[in-house]
Amino acid sequence: MMKATSDDERRAEGRTAARTALRTAIQAAGIPSPDIWAGISADERAYRSRVLNDIARRVAEEGVHTAIPSDDRGRQFMPFAALKGYDDIVRDSQEPTK
Repeated sequence: MMKATSDDERRAEGRTAARTALRTAIQAAGIPSPDIWAGISADERAYRSRVLNDIARRVAEEGVHTAIPSDDRGRQFMPFAALKGYDDIVRDSQEPTK
């Protein structure tokens, strides 16, 4: 019977640690509470709460992700330069329309 108690205690400690990690992730990522949206239905509030909790869980597991600096962002599209006509399309999209 003592073993069941220690397993229960370990599970409770794990749940407490998980809740603490989620609270830390919510704070670190600046995740809002679903209460900030006034006038939404209970179903919508529950849905948004689940989505925000999923985001918090991912932040707790993987850390906060940051955007690529704008100077480096274009480099991810460089493989498209090998496509025939790519430069023409880019040039046409950058010219002002008349």
